[in-house]
Amino acid sequence: MQIRIFFIVIQSFLLRMAVLLRRLFGLRSISALEYNQFRASFYRKQVCFAAERNLFFSHNGDMLPCCFNREFVFGDVDSQKIPGVLSGERRRTLAEKLRNNDFSSGCEVCHKKIETCDYRSIGARVYDFFHAPTNPMPLIMEFELSQNCNLDCIMCPPELHAHSRSTVYNEEFLDGLKPYLLKLKKARFFGGEPFLIQEYYAIWDFLITNNKTCLNLVQTNGTVLSQRIKDILTNGNFALSISVDSLQKEMYEKIRAGAHFEQFQENLNWFFDHTKRKKTYINFAICPMTVNAKEIPEIVRFANNLGARVNFNTVDFPKTLSLKHLPSSELKEIILLYKTEEFKSRNSVARYNAQHFRSLISRIEGYFRDAISNEQEVRVSFTKAELLELLQRKLPHTAEDALLDKLKLAVDGLKMEIKLRETDVLQINSVESLVFEAWVAGNANAALIEKFSAIILYGFQEM
Repeated sequence: MQIRIFFIVIQSFLLRMAVLLRRLFGLRSISALEYNQFRASFYRKQVCFAAERNLFFSHNGDMLPCCFNREFVFGDVDSQKIPGVLSGERRRTLAEKLRNNDFSSGCEVCHKKIETCDYRSIGARVYDFFHAPTNPMPLIMEFELSQNCNLDCIMCPPELHAHSRSTVYNEEFLDGLKPYLLKLKKARFFGGEPFLIQEYYAIWDFLITNNKTCLNLVQTNGTVLSQRIKDILTNGNFALSISVDSLQKEMYEKIRAGAHFEQFQENLNWFFDHTKRKKTYINFAICPMTVNAKEIPEIVRFANNLGARVNFNTVDFPKTLSLKHLPSSELKEIILLYKTEEFKSRNSVARYNAQHFRSLISRIEGYFRDAISNEQEVRVSFTKAELLELLQRKLPHTAEDALLDKLKLAVDGLKMEIKLRETDVLQINSVESLVFEAWVAGNANAALIEKFSAIILYGFQEM
């Protein structure tokens, strides 16, 4: 036992040294080992337990490991039942990959946050806290049964601006869900706006009656509140995550198009009064963007005063709103602003928020390093004729004529001018390495792009 403790202490020391060295020298690591320093030792045997403990139901009927992984589909409700998905090969495959710290099957969202040391906001942490190594039944379920919403938020893709009650989930699905609801420790509800999705009320009624200990976490925009909702929240075991992106009326209504700031404030007051009576909690889900980046510290202070925990979402699209696409000069300005903020750690909530704010700074520092790297990369511009001439000199003589015919066909219709910040089609990082990456742009045909890339790779392999 003493030897085991000695090795654990040594391992912990070495990992903490790795984290320190990374910070001192600005290094970035993709290793899950550093991330594990921010987790209880009990959970460090694998990077994520979502595949084993959770099941996510997407609005299109897909059943997936979690709400962060939208690619590795276990099955769909049209062709498979829940028991078949839970015992299926794809679920076992992903669980095995995660045991080996393999993020390649749709887990890039969490992987990127590990790379930027944004450990506090890593989605995988949600699934750490329910241990069931031999239990095939999920202890957590996440529901996104519809995209029905009352707002048109500027950071949501147009296809998510759904004002329809349509859903692929029917009564048969809800009946088949009941045996699993009995075993749940936690259920998470997304939208759209969850309080507008009627299927959720059937689930909530069942849980209130048959599984009172299950914690129901609802991600709401805070603009919908009725007597029915008040009764549900009063009778059940609920926690709320409320979207708060600005405390200024003009900016709030710009971001949350269709919302009224005064109504939101009134609802927020009721929600906080309710949580005090029920002794439950509220989180703020914040989207840091180009339009509200300088307001984030104010929202954190507001959350501290109310006793709400903050979580920072990542906005990748549209690019005009995403912090990661800002130039380094603007990112540096945001980082300096955030680092001047000092939040007093008066209680556990304030300490939690300070930790998550520092994690957000780490995320933006990662964007800053990427921006510096991109701005310093060598860019070379070629006209179509110059590129063809260059490639002709590099292609193997035996296949030169046939390859050039295909190359000319592929290049036709492509924009060959290289831009510094907005690459249309082709990016050349250095003349020496001749590394090419192709994008589909304008009238370029995807098949031609693929053929074009293959020609380049074939020719350069023979250099």
